Amino acid sequence: MENKIHFESNLWKKVFKIAQEKDEQDQYNGLLYHYTTPTGLLGILQNQNIWATEASFLNDLYEIQYGHDITKKVLSAYSKDTISYTKKFSKQTLYYLDLMNSKEEEIYITSFCETSDLLSQWKGYTNFGEGYAVGLDLNEIISSNDNESFGHIAIKKVIYDKKTQIKLIKSKINHMIKQSVKLINKQKSNEENIFNASAKSLAYYLNAQSKRFKSSAFSEEKEWRVIYINSPLSKSKRIKNKFRMVESTITPYLEIKLCKTANCKNNILPINKIVVGPKIDFEKAVKSINLAYKSLEINIPKVKKSSISLQ
Repeated sequence: MENKIHFESNLWKKVFKIAQEKDEQDQYNGLLYHYTTPTGLLGILQNQNIWATEASFLNDLYEIQYGHDITKKVLSAYSKDTISYTKKFSKQTLYYLDLMNSKEEEIYITSFCETSDLLSQWKGYTNFGEGYAVGLDLNEIISSNDNESFGHIAIKKVIYDKKTQIKLIKSKINHMIKQSVKLINKQKSNEENIFNASAKSLAYYLNAQSKRFKSSAFSEEKEWRVIYINSPLSKSKRIKNKFRMVESTITPYLEIKLCKTANCKNNILPINKIVVGPKIDFEKAVKSINLAYKSLEINIPKVKKSSISLQ
């Protein structure tokens, strides 16, 4: 078995496109809020980008392991199927999935929440209220980026229902098995390459999709995630990662531009509202935000104070 996961070929591009078929774009009409520290807000305003952390360095590793475990469990069941091709294909996909997680794969994630003033978010992402919730218009972000210019980035709603998670995984496995068989029947002489490319693309897809699965225990968060796979087909497309200290850990992150086309004026993020955390001086916060936006020469978003009390 070859160890290299990603490769450049027309076949790879074709089967990966098949893996993405039937995907529906998540819709949401309200603002999505990114909870961040004062340093984080300053970076967002100055650079007009959002930081995404490499998935294995997130605060709670169980969040990531949860989706991975469910995906592996479903694939393992398929690997025991009585149909030989399904069994072989699922085992190969499992192999690549494990290889991606142990060696090559870099998946960067940043989180948003549908709720603008949530205690658990203030505690988890702003040092117990010493920060801000930045509200962005999701529709403006999505409409300003098509799949090609957005690379492998995705903005996805987190799924908390276990039955729905399993259904999505099974649906994608069934789809890729069916489509790979069709391709092989058309190109018998290229059977091995089609088989491997299809299994790799499915593993690649499921690995990213698993990052939008969480336990129902976290459902109050109503979370959305920006997911960026930083190992594209062409090395020239890879974003150079940066590093910061989080407590005692050197943590890799990316600066992701969510607004990359002419639809977003001057690449300015569509921030419509900023909620000031419970432990921040509200008057000073309003003044500093206003001055920052005057420098950007754009309309100042609505600034609101958190209604939650934290000591």
